[in-house]
Amino acid sequence: MKHFAGHEEEVHERIHADKKADRVEDEIRHEHKAAEDKSYHEMKAEKASWEEDMKVGEKSMRRQEHEEAADLKDEANTDLEEGRTIE
Repeated sequence: MKHFAGHEEEVHERIHADKKADRVEDEIRHEHKAAEDKSYHEMKAEKASWEEDMKVGEKSMRRQEHEEAADLKDEANTDLEEGRTIE
């Protein structure tokens, strides 16, 4: 009977070791997934920031173009009102 008791204990220890190894693997998978998620969200935030910077830059350029066009229009209207010709 001692032989069977030793065998049962060995089986129990093996099962315990397998469960422990499974937990360790699960923790590693979880940490890897968390790192991937963090990296993904950081990349997404950088992209959003870059896109926002692009929008701001485009708005600024359009505003500047409108201001320049308005200045040219004002200058042309002033020249016409004063009877000057544009050279």
